[in-house]
Amino acid sequence: MKTLKQFDIDIFQLGLGEHEFSLSFDDTLFEQFEFSLVEKGNGVADIRLTKGSRHISMDFAIDATVELICDRSVEPYEEEITVEDSVFFKYGDEEEPYDGEFAVITKDTLRINVMEFVYEFLTLGLPMKRLHPRYREEEEEEDLLAELLPDRREDGKLVYQSDVDEESEETTDEAEDDDQPVDPRWEALKKLKKK
Repeated sequence: MKTLKQFDIDIFQLGLGEHEFSLSFDDTLFEQFEFSLVEKGNGVADIRLTKGSRHISMDFAIDATVELICDRSVEPYEEEITVEDSVFFKYGDEEEPYDGEFAVITKDTLRINVMEFVYEFLTLGLPMKRLHPRYREEEEEEDLLAELLPDRREDGKLVYQSDVDEESEETTDEAEDDDQPVDPRWEALKKLKKK
């Protein structure tokens, strides 16, 4: 994978304290990653870098528009992504890659390339369900309907039931219980339930 120089942040000459960077990107970011979930997109990564004597922290605020494929219609559509995340670097004798908590850099590290961080944060910010905006209203209505109407799913079919009187249901349950031998553990739990 080739790293893009536009994502280099020169840290060697930076003084201690906070520094801000704004990095623009386009399709070329996604082209660097084989099997990328996104092929087209653009945006800006605003980075607040805090340099200390023993560590560096970077807070990312990324706003992007990416092209995704709708799960329902298989049509391309644009999705706006907003992501905020952080990366921590600490100084050590040997460089070590980011492990999800921090990366290790040496005191003489000149620059940090943040291309992979921007890509990973964007990828993690993608929606699990990718729906073209015109289908989202339908989806919300279906979800609302499912919440309002009680249902039971049997063999993949949706079966609606009316409100059942609890007492008649308990009587039916007790009648069924009389026909079958009862495990003593269940009997103890039933006694607790009746209290």
